Amino acid sequence: MKKIIFSFILLFSFNAYAEIKDCKYNLKLTENSDVIESLLTNKNYSYKNNSGKICFTDGDDGTLAFSLKNGKLSGPMEFEITSNSKPALYVYASSYTFMEQLANVNSMNPKDMKKMDKIMGKLDIIMEFYHDNGNKAYIMDMKKGDGSITSYRRDGSMDSITAVKNFKVHGESEIYDEKGKLYAVLKYKNDKLVSGKCVNERKNGAEWTKAEISNYEQGLQVDCN
Repeated sequence: MKKIIFSFILLFSFNAYAEIKDCKYNLKLTENSDVIESLLTNKNYSYKNNSGKICFTDGDDGTLAFSLKNGKLSGPMEFEITSNSKPALYVYASSYTFMEQLANVNSMNPKDMKKMDKIMGKLDIIMEFYHDNGNKAYIMDMKKGDGSITSYRRDGSMDSITAVKNFKVHGESEIYDEKGKLYAVLKYKNDKLVSGKCVNERKNGAEWTKAEISNYEQGLQVDCN
């Protein structure tokens, strides 16, 4: 359990974007780690009969929020992080167990990443990542492993919308040009790019060649003009 509490505190070693709202109970994180532990182990006494959102903060540096029902954790959790007073990350999970389970993932190796997929595959997850200027960079919106990842350029213009199924890129994805205008639609099957076509005034519907698909997979831009 100490590992879980440490994970929470480590998150807030970053500056955090405290925009989580409707907190009924507000506690300082570093002074109330025992309360978090009692809640996570269902041995809560301080808030035995309380219901509502309970938020743990570290001054202006972080906010971690849970929902209480009759003194026990119930439903979703949220946390937020910033950098240089600008939003950097927001996470919503449909179950408070998300952080506890995440604490058991120790690395980015394939075995632990499978653990991560298994954890997230049971939950609804929203993750929002931000550029250093405060504009959104990515939004991952997943329901039990299915959903989409939307990316934005630093200036706020749309970059891409990627369909995801069972944590794999699957289905149609949209690619946008530097002005935020749709210029190509790609089709994936289980993480593999199988086709692409240009969508603009000059090459509307023009299918990509195998060479163009290969170039794109290697990070090269396909010319649709």
